[in-house]
Amino acid sequence: MAELQGQAVSTLPAAVIDDPSRETLRSVGSAFGRTRLRTLVTLRWMAIAGQVAAVLFVNLVLGFELPLVACLAAIGASAWLNVALMAVFPTQHLSSPAETAGQLAFDIVQLAVLIGLTGGLQNPFLLMILAPVTVSASRLLPAYAVLLSFLALACCVAMWFWGLDLPWHDEPLQLPPLYQAGQFAAVGLGLLFFAIYSWRTGRDEASLVSALDAVQ
Repeated sequence: MAELQGQAVSTLPAAVIDDPSRETLRSVGSAFGRTRLRTLVTLRWMAIAGQVAAVLFVNLVLGFELPLVACLAAIGASAWLNVALMAVFPTQHLSSPAETAGQLAFDIVQLAVLIGLTGGLQNPFLLMILAPVTVSASRLLPAYAVLLSFLALACCVAMWFWGLDLPWHDEPLQLPPLYQAGQFAAVGLGLLFFAIYSWRTGRDEASLVSALDAVQ
């Protein structure tokens, strides 16, 4: 195995080997928990496009009154993050687990702000806050996934107290507290599931990575 690795490295151009700006993975374990920046940026652009389309459709087509400037400002924050990341890092940059967790934490807070501005726990899109946690459960170490799950839960608690009313035609629609409690419980159970899932799969993947590194 070591001879094959040496042969593979020797076939690389000298410019590639000597280029310090290129990131190399010396073992299988070094790739564990790392995500290409391009993947995160692309997913965020898709989320931005969906958020803009949803906000404009609800406000301009359905005629519901929204805090449009605040909503677009929250969406714009995600766009600025993408632009900044693309300006600082190359697209093939491998984000460390901490960097990936930081970006996903931003996505959770940004999404919570947008949902809070458009109905809070009454918003039918509340479950979208599980999306960044799902990504963390599949890519990061369990500790990061659990922390992001708690962050998402804390954002839901904040929306319970400070979320704006759900926009409606004549006057804001106020759904029963029991419905909001059900929404909160659904998100909480989802976050608990992802936390347990990430812990179990993280242990299995870590064992597999250790085994692969041991035979190299």
